[in-house]
Amino acid sequence: MAFLERDACFSRTGHAGVRQVDADGFVAAAFDHRQSRDGDPQMHTHVAVLNRVRCSKDGQWRSIDGRELYAAAAAAGGMYDLARETALERSLGVVHEFRRPGDEVREIEGISDEVIGKFSSRRRAVEARLAPMLEEYEAKTAGRHPRSSGPR
Repeated sequence: MAFLERDACFSRTGHAGVRQVDADGFVAAAFDHRQSRDGDPQMHTHVAVLNRVRCSKDGQWRSIDGRELYAAAAAAGGMYDLARETALERSLGVVHEFRRPGDEVREIEGISDEVIGKFSSRRRAVEARLAPMLEEYEAKTAGRHPRSSGPR
């Protein structure tokens, strides 16, 4: 949140909001969760941010200029993931790793793919819906996969 407050906490003022102005910080509440909605282990935090910020120069409360906030969201998410991983490594002594080339999410080293799969109900649900959609797409496009320019 400190990153977002430093680099993405702005409002707008003037006719049609033409001027971006600095704000002093967010009014927010964080809620830590240790499970997904389906009960799978999934440490994460929800942060609810009030759509009002106090502008630095004049002290007025205005709406957030969401453009910078949205642009910084992915970077903030990566920082959160790294902070969470570091905390787990310090407190539990675990190590995180990318399991396969191209992976975007690191997993805890030593936990088998079988165990990860058992506690990945959302992934199973998405893959079950995706499989027929991919088959339909490939049937319509002479075997082309959506992520490539040629056949599988």
